[in-house]
Amino acid sequence: MSAAAVEEPVARPTLLEVVIVDRSNRRLRVLTEPRDGEYRVRAVHHPGQSFTLPESAAVTLSVDDVLAANT
Repeated sequence: MSAAAVEEPVARPTLLEVVIVDRSNRRLRVLTEPRDGEYRVRAVHHPGQSFTLPESAAVTLSVDDVLAANT
């Protein structure tokens, strides 16, 4: 699935962070700061990187671990 084929969810105040796992392209997209129906901050993370979800008690995840997890 290409990046263009993945629709971003409508931002909701109850979903502070959204992680989109793109296994075919081996990357994660993280959307944060929902406002006015869209996420104001978007980040792409690749294998070998880690990222922290700021609003969820500063949880740090490894991209490799997330990509390797069973669905």
